[in-house]
Amino acid sequence: MRPRWENKKAVFELIKERLSEQESEYVASIFGGPPHRLTEAQLRVVDPPRDQRWDEQSAVEAAKGGNLRPLVSNFLEPEFDPDVDDDGKITSFTYKVNDQIAHLKPETWFLICEFLLGERSLKNGRRRDERNPHAMRGPPKTSAAKKRERRAARIKAANFRKAVQEILRREFPKEGAREIRHRAREFAEVHSR
Repeated sequence: MRPRWENKKAVFELIKERLSEQESEYVASIFGGPPHRLTEAQLRVVDPPRDQRWDEQSAVEAAKGGNLRPLVSNFLEPEFDPDVDDDGKITSFTYKVNDQIAHLKPETWFLICEFLLGERSLKNGRRRDERNPHAMRGPPKTSAAKKRERRAARIKAANFRKAVQEILRREFPKEGAREIRHRAREFAEVHSR
């Protein structure tokens, strides 16, 4: 039963319900079934292969420069371990400890500890007491990547509001466009993803 338009809380619950239905339909359309029956190609989407070109020294240098991904993904992150049946289909999967952890140098562990203890900045990889010799006065310029990230966030928020508006139009066809936009904006402010 459709709630009354004036009951904002009930309308919000209806929107959440419809959004979760859409999300489950979307996931089912991508993977075509429950996650324990994923094919090899689908698993590459869920768990992409690691980049094997990183050795420990280059990963440490990248971490000192602010890029922790090579160190974490190649040496610290658990490895994917699927169980395959006779037909070659994956029946279940687990994660096992990365074998590379046992071979890390003590200097690498000290670096990891510095990041964990907050002695190094996660943003740029420098020690907290280090100064940037090339620092300029004033706020730093916004990088192109940050601008793209902000733009993507605005587009995602706009698409979310549009999806909510579509749900409201379907469920409440007698309400005006202004009221639907306003209610969608209210919902997006409270329940933004």
